[in-house]
Amino acid sequence: MRHLRLYQAIRSIVKTGSIRKASEYQMISPSALNRAILAFEDEIGVEIFERLPTGVRLSVPGELLYYHLEDHLTRMSDFSDLLAEIKGLRAGNLRLTVSSDLFETILPGVLQNYRKAHPGIVTEVSIAEGTKALLDRDTDLALLTSPQTDEGTSVALFQNVELTARVNHMNRVPVIGVAELIEHTLILPPVGTGTRAAIDQALRKNDIPLKAAHIHPGLYRGLQSGMRPDLHFYLDCGTGNGLDATTRIAPINPKLFAPVQITLFKRREGALPRTAERFVNLLQKTFDDMPVLR
Repeated sequence: MRHLRLYQAIRSIVKTGSIRKASEYQMISPSALNRAILAFEDEIGVEIFERLPTGVRLSVPGELLYYHLEDHLTRMSDFSDLLAEIKGLRAGNLRLTVSSDLFETILPGVLQNYRKAHPGIVTEVSIAEGTKALLDRDTDLALLTSPQTDEGTSVALFQNVELTARVNHMNRVPVIGVAELIEHTLILPPVGTGTRAAIDQALRKNDIPLKAAHIHPGLYRGLQSGMRPDLHFYLDCGTGNGLDATTRIAPINPKLFAPVQITLFKRREGALPRTAERFVNLLQKTFDDMPVLR
């Protein structure tokens, strides 16, 4: 389909900001790609790109066209995946962005169930704390703990989850309260995650300075290098979260931390791929099975 190749080339130009760079991805010469764009602009009667000294960018009509172009590409990709699935060739792909405090808590179990239910679907997962990849159409869904809304996204699902504390099995602290926040070394997720925001809020509320702390992009990556937690906070997603013989769950004073909201975002406009719809349905079941908030 010749028009699909042209649409894909326009997408590459938008993402790279350069006809020359886009031509490398499309494996054609820059002059041939430029001629194709000029011919398309002449056909529809408007310039979709503004030519700048440093590259190109979408014009106002180009931005309007690009929305419909992306929606068409998404629908055609979904149709191609459906045909391939019917023929038994493959079952499509799912692109998912997750925040770092979910990457090693809820995500492994959800992905395992998803792949078991849909073994032919290829999953691509990236870590980010915001919706930029979703707005740039580089991902299908964004699973985040930092609730944020903008004009380009909407909420597909959300679930409030409590924080859980993990300590060394030799640590016999009965309940995690304000005193334990002061006395222990904390293992924290990165700034920008909902888990970190809940912890920081509790520290500020109780006027506790953040002293000794270990910060990890992945909550359990420190364990892989041999480090054992002193006081390690994570989301209670009902999965066990990597507990072993050296660690145990410590009860937390329920008034200490506010719940963290896990939110699944999708783009406000355009069709959701079938692979993404299946992930939404499976995640809803996962949310339904989570522990009830106290």
